[in-house]
Amino acid sequence: MNKDRRVVVTGMGVISPIGNNIEDFKAALFAGNCGISPLDFGDERDADGINVKVAGQVRDFNPIALGGFQNARALSLEEDPLKACLPFDARRKGFVMGEGAGAVEAIACVLAINDSLVPPTIGLEQRDPECDLDYVPLQARKMDIDLALSNSLGFGGHNAAIVFRKVK
Repeated sequence: MNKDRRVVVTGMGVISPIGNNIEDFKAALFAGNCGISPLDFGDERDADGINVKVAGQVRDFNPIALGGFQNARALSLEEDPLKACLPFDARRKGFVMGEGAGAVEAIACVLAINDSLVPPTIGLEQRDPECDLDYVPLQARKMDIDLALSNSLGFGGHNAAIVFRKVK
């Protein structure tokens, strides 16, 4: 592989539970906002016939207009939406999976590099002693970031990684 190959990010867009454009997503990301909440359709429909009661629901968005469809699920034994997925907490009871999560993570990496700001590890109340990492609990941390890795691991072996580097 030629080490001089480069790709330049020339634009980004995001549709997610914490924002349907880059500005809203970025503000919510660095504020540590959680996109997981009780499922609510906002009209006469309700979630009674649906087994999933807690979700990362994209609001104010019509997927049909875009020609695509997001299907994200929280797999958790926790009933409190804000505690449904705490990947580094010793008391974790589930995880989140979804379509497009890798692309959203890649955008978060680029924003972190551009803003020199590490997004917070939200929901971290009790550190897992078996997971010794440099956590950024509850609020973003200012830090010069030269490289960021987005690692997407999919069921069935569909795994991908991309490294972003600051242009100097």
